[in-house]
Amino acid sequence: MDRVPVELWRKIFAHSCFDGGLTGCALSLVSKAVHDASQHCRYYSVALKGLPSALMFAQLLGKHHLDEICVYHLHVTNQYPYAYLDCRPSTPTTSNAVTSVLKKISQKLFREKLFQRDVKKDVVRKALEDDPGQSTESLMHVTLLAILLAVAPTLETLSICIDFDFHDPAIPSLPRLTELTLNYSFGWRTHSITRVLGTLKRLPSLRMLDLLEITCHANSEDILAEVAKIAPNVTHICFPIIRGTNLLAMRPAANSIFWARVDSGELVIHMQLDPWYGRAEIYMSSTEWSREWQLLNRETSRRPGFVFHNREKAINECFGEQEENWQARMNGRAGPKLHISITPGSCSKAVRSSHDLWLRNPITIQSTLSLVHHNHCEIGKSSHIPSMRHLPFELLEEIFDLACVDGGRTAASLSLASKEFHAATHRYGYNSVSIKGLAAALQFWRTLKRYSGGGMRVRHLHVTNQYPYDYPIEVARTIPSKSHKISSFIRRVIGKEKEEEDIVRTALANSPHLSTEGLMCATIHSILLAIAPTLQTLSLCIELNFRYLEIPSLPSLTELTLTYSFGWQIHSTEKVMHSMKSLPSLRR
Repeated sequence: MDRVPVELWRKIFAHSCFDGGLTGCALSLVSKAVHDASQHCRYYSVALKGLPSALMFAQLLGKHHLDEICVYHLHVTNQYPYAYLDCRPSTPTTSNAVTSVLKKISQKLFREKLFQRDVKKDVVRKALEDDPGQSTESLMHVTLLAILLAVAPTLETLSICIDFDFHDPAIPSLPRLTELTLNYSFGWRTHSITRVLGTLKRLPSLRMLDLLEITCHANSEDILAEVAKIAPNVTHICFPIIRGTNLLAMRPAANSIFWARVDSGELVIHMQLDPWYGRAEIYMSSTEWSREWQLLNRETSRRPGFVFHNREKAINECFGEQEENWQARMNGRAGPKLHISITPGSCSKAVRSSHDLWLRNPITIQSTLSLVHHNHCEIGKSSHIPSMRHLPFELLEEIFDLACVDGGRTAASLSLASKEFHAATHRYGYNSVSIKGLAAALQFWRTLKRYSGGGMRVRHLHVTNQYPYDYPIEVARTIPSKSHKISSFIRRVIGKEKEEEDIVRTALANSPHLSTEGLMCATIHSILLAIAPTLQTLSLCIELNFRYLEIPSLPSLTELTLTYSFGWQIHSTEKVMHSMKSLPSLRR
């Protein structure tokens, strides 16, 4: 590690420890140097599964100072399949049908598994022996409180999935917490939302509250009233699963105050409905249940702050969904993983958001000229330009893949930092690209031709020429000439717009037989041919009236999204599919 500064290693470790602690555990065992360098970041995200894991992590926190271990994202669960069972497995009996060799192997394997299991259970058993009057449920709650008190100064996201029957879990004040997910398994009891939220102290920074997996029969107004007392600045809330017991209470006519708040834009409300189950839904029939949720679903189409889903699978059958959502939001991926069926009312929203959150944050080429001007001024102020002579290109590739996902600003800055950074940017800086408009597509095609020998690698591509990125013919024709009496400032602004328009105008002049639609299709086809060996995901959102976009063979493509706006013409799906070549690796 001597060739790389420790500060850079810490940055790399911080970007790697997003898997709940698995990478952090591996880093602590590599070497003493890696152990010391990753001390502050290998606990960036921690997932505690089961009471033994929670107890051991609490003991670890007790051995260190508060500033030595910083936890920003925490997930804790003791529910199935991580519930603690206080019983020893019985020793298997010998069988005459088993040979002596198999006996020795099976007994050895069993002793190893039994020893590993007892090592974990001894932690719980010892804690229960020290306090005989304490149950496993209360021990879990006490352990959780101790952990939260230790990590409170840095904790930003918290996901809790624990049993809640006889003892109330105490959640202390968490000043930096911005996202909270609660899942209390009540067993045979049903607790009110007042008691559930009463376990929380004031959370001033909380923005997102997820109560999805809580059994609750309260109406929406009661839930919002209790949430306002704890988190006055919350902007997104996911309500508990709607069932037959409170489905009638969610109608707009019966909840006017709640719907008025939704329409005002103060909150973004998410609701989900479990599938109808005859034995559980004793309050209404299947016909009445279907009619009520369809009425509620109609509100989605005219309320932008209301998202409603009808689940295909019940929430209590999806054991890993909460942890998957926690990791997805922590890693910045687009949207949670839900076992849901999107209802017709929310279909339009899902289609619109698919291009805004099209898998990964893409590099935007739309405003390249302004970004270059801005970053040139910023870099000119710096007296020190970093060097890459002592860094292996393998490490640079990983750094650029993590850094160049912010809309093009990092890539533009790196290309102006030095010649070495400029060369590395065009090799690794185009991991994901978003092209918005015909002018941006032509600019990117010129860049590809200029660095065709340098092996530019594009893995994720999004292209659109629809509104507001369509080519403005009328604007280009009405640009005033220099003879007009306009100020120099307005002339400079119009001059920049004219430079972008000249790219398209020049291309159309060189190919008079092409229209703007034909030029867009030809440019996209050329770009796809150039980046075909490395392209993995492709999202197209373009207008087609007289032509079909030919998509060449893309051997590495695994995901494809097509949105063709046909204007006044109607094109068949068969012709659209025939315009695509072989895609052997396509999965979605």
